[in-house]
Amino acid sequence: MPAAVALLALSGAGFACNQGIDPLIPAATEPAYRGHLFTVQTSGMTTAQGVATALSGAAGTEAAPGLVIGVSEVVGTGVVVGLFLRGRD
Repeated sequence: MPAAVALLALSGAGFACNQGIDPLIPAATEPAYRGHLFTVQTSGMTTAQGVATALSGAAGTEAAPGLVIGVSEVVGTGVVVGLFLRGRD
């Protein structure tokens, strides 16, 4: 359980990173496109979350829910670490 909690906290940090990205977007975008860009960003993020939830739910009907949660945490952590490393370049 402690490992699962640690992985969940680390993968959840990926969403917190969005708070640091939001201020960078206006600085890198022409004013005329900012509203559109935030709409596309939010739509994409919401869609990805919905798809991930649906896939996790479907996987949870075929496999043990604990296993699905654990795999989801590992994948989420991998994405956060990968983005962190990519951002350091």
